[in-house]
Amino acid sequence: KTTMELHYKATVDNEEWEISSIQVDGLERLKDLKSELISANEWDERSKVSFFRDSNSATKQLAFTTRVQQLLSDNSEENPLAVIVLLPPKEQPNDGPPHQKFEFFFKRNLRDLTLTDSRWIMNVQIMRWTTSVTNHVYWRSCYSNILCSVIGGLEHAFSKWKAASAPDSTENIVRTEQFVITGTQGTGKSILGAFLGLVLSQAYGWLVKYQYGSESNVATFGDKTSEKNVLIWDGSSGGEVPQNPGQSFLVMVTSYKSAKWSYIAQQGSWSRVQGNLIFINPTPEKEIEAIAQAQASSDGWKTQYEYAGGIPRICLLDRETAKDVIDKACEQFATLQKLPSSVDQLLQEDKTVNSRGQKVYPGLVAHFIPTLPFRADHQLAIASSYVGEKIRQEVKKAREKEVHETMRQLLQIKKARSLVGWIWEPFFSKKTLDKASVSFIGCALPAKNNRVSTLLESTSDYVPLVYEDLEDFRKKFNEKGQKHTVIGKAKKDNAEAIDGIIVKRNPLKVIGVQLCVSESKHDVTEKGVEEIQQLHEAICGTAEEQTSPAAELWFVQPEECLEADFDFVSMQALKFKHPKQLPHESNNNRKRKRTAVLSSNQTS
Repeated sequence: KTTMELHYKATVDNEEWEISSIQVDGLERLKDLKSELISANEWDERSKVSFFRDSNSATKQLAFTTRVQQLLSDNSEENPLAVIVLLPPKEQPNDGPPHQKFEFFFKRNLRDLTLTDSRWIMNVQIMRWTTSVTNHVYWRSCYSNILCSVIGGLEHAFSKWKAASAPDSTENIVRTEQFVITGTQGTGKSILGAFLGLVLSQAYGWLVKYQYGSESNVATFGDKTSEKNVLIWDGSSGGEVPQNPGQSFLVMVTSYKSAKWSYIAQQGSWSRVQGNLIFINPTPEKEIEAIAQAQASSDGWKTQYEYAGGIPRICLLDRETAKDVIDKACEQFATLQKLPSSVDQLLQEDKTVNSRGQKVYPGLVAHFIPTLPFRADHQLAIASSYVGEKIRQEVKKAREKEVHETMRQLLQIKKARSLVGWIWEPFFSKKTLDKASVSFIGCALPAKNNRVSTLLESTSDYVPLVYEDLEDFRKKFNEKGQKHTVIGKAKKDNAEAIDGIIVKRNPLKVIGVQLCVSESKHDVTEKGVEEIQQLHEAICGTAEEQTSPAAELWFVQPEECLEADFDFVSMQALKFKHPKQLPHESNNNRKRKRTAVLSSNQTS
């Protein structure tokens, strides 16, 4: 009987091993091979093992369900299977003064750290002073930008202070600069804050005082003779904000508390408009995948991502626990009655409950999304499609008065207006399918030059249609709606092109409906505009009652927008760079070109 051997090359904690081979008789899948390799090499059973077809870091990782037999055909010493192994953190004693735990990280040589092509920093034990100690760090794509922004801001502020301190200077600049690195919990702020201290102390000559939580967890690193000194305070574990940092520059790393953090950040001299707030991005799907690839139980990460969105610590839980945590968060914070107050808690102070040993907090249902080029401001967005679907289901069973009240309250909170879209679209669908009386009131854009009027007032005699795509709409319109006003809604909320279609009578016209609650803009694809114009020509091209060659596009907002400090009559201009030439077929089938442009003065 021939013994089956598989050649592999292991990289263990960034150390490349020589090519080896292992017998794979009786091994069905890679998950079996993983166990065999751990045993044969005496690696810790908690090791994280990943497989790739070759050593090229761009190669897609192989799933643990891959059959071993499939890998044998082209396997050889010249073309071995690549095995990446991350050993678990070594057990460290919890006793001893805090500064000893900090020293293990802050006193290591920065030049010894290398960033792999797959964005891992290997062999760097960090966060030893917490329960989240790790031997390896995934370097998120937003880290470099934030690191450079903060270091650049501190260096610039110090230079200004130094120049103002010269004997012949007449400037009076206070030596202070305060940054707040903040955002959604669980997105890697603490790791970034620690690396900021390491880089400042070793590469830029700063004396860094690092404090984790209370004043009992503090240590100082760097050049003690340096004029440049900074306090980095990580408030993730609690503790009071340092009240008197003295002459130090201050960097805070903490979850968001709007009023307090804005006030502290605005004490800095660099930017008083937004303050020196820097919002970290929620973790995008591709980064969750990269982190999960290093996990032994990474197969289900995509489902967890659909539950939790950009929070790695939840995405890397098992499926049942992740779902339970998000369900508990939705129950606590995302019902229609609780959503406005949850947003207020998210913006002002943290509120947490426990589920299966995991923290449940408002940030699990809504994430902070950085805005502005320097990430100095933010908007809130629903955390995931799963949370959005929970809210849509709430709308379907809620009373109309309750829905209106929730939208009204959320629209009063500027940062939360995008959340209203998850309520407004299913509510619009519900109302039209129930054949409720609806009124569309508005004007052509730009609104300054146009009069507001009733564009369409329809009682229950209109025909409601739910359609899959425009071809499905056309088919159903021909069957049911040729003699009536039709209000159609795409079956799928958040449709890629246009949310709905109205066929209006007297005069006959096709109108694309874009549901929105946006304060200043709403993206519309050119494809969607083309399709609406083509549908208009197909339905109205031969009709005697047609009076316009162009369809219209209406941006439809809930009436509660009128109570906010913005409304549709002054926003929502739609512009394209070039007019779009669309074919038009006349009654006698002679084809000619007609300019059909949905420009700002043709939209409502």
